[in-house]
Amino acid sequence: MGIQGLAGVSAALLLLLAGASPARAQASPPLTQQPAWTEQDKAEFLRYLNSTAMPTGSVSKTAASPATEAEWSDRAARSVELGPTSLLLFPYSGNHYSGAADGGGGRLLLEQHFRPWLRAYAGLEVDQLKQKELGGQTADLTRWAAPVGLEFALVPLATPQTRYVLMRLGVAPSEVVGPGGRSSYAAPVLGGSAAWDLGLGYEWQISDSRWRVNAALDGLRSIANRGGVSYYGLGAHVAAVYTF
Repeated sequence: MGIQGLAGVSAALLLLLAGASPARAQASPPLTQQPAWTEQDKAEFLRYLNSTAMPTGSVSKTAASPATEAEWSDRAARSVELGPTSLLLFPYSGNHYSGAADGGGGRLLLEQHFRPWLRAYAGLEVDQLKQKELGGQTADLTRWAAPVGLEFALVPLATPQTRYVLMRLGVAPSEVVGPGGRSSYAAPVLGGSAAWDLGLGYEWQISDSRWRVNAALDGLRSIANRGGVSYYGLGAHVAAVYTF
């Protein structure tokens, strides 16, 4: 191979290295210094360069990664919770508890997720209660409540990320309706009132789904006396939760 041939091969190698570089110019090389190449050789070489061309230009905007989008969706998620309840109320009157009311019903909550560990909730609870009247009869009462508050979902150490300890702090305005008047009971729960609501529970997220299940206990304490009667309460519930 002559000097001209070696020069042509060297130029070709340089062009190949330049073609492999991301920063190479996108314009086709002139190929004027390869006298040993035929026109067919030059055309085939240019076709090869075009087939291996890398994209150029600057990135002006990057799309959010799937992980970032999923993380934001989790923070902005909403959920709906539905399940049965069991409730026991202890009216407190005259320095002693009397005429407890008990029963059960159901509760529906809507939750707004601010962070994976912080949610706000509001909803409706209906309980069918029984309380004895002064005459000895048992009256059927209905309690309507609108619980609202904050819920903390904390992951215990060394446990899976799909299990949470739930802590709720809120208020529960309520209205109890039923037969007779307040004078028919030793410590009536009839009428409107509000109570502090403090709950503690545990929640499991079903793997690879939008569903969760939980169980919890709620402690109630009336915010103010009503006609000399205040009450404490204990509620238990289980629920299914769907996140959307």
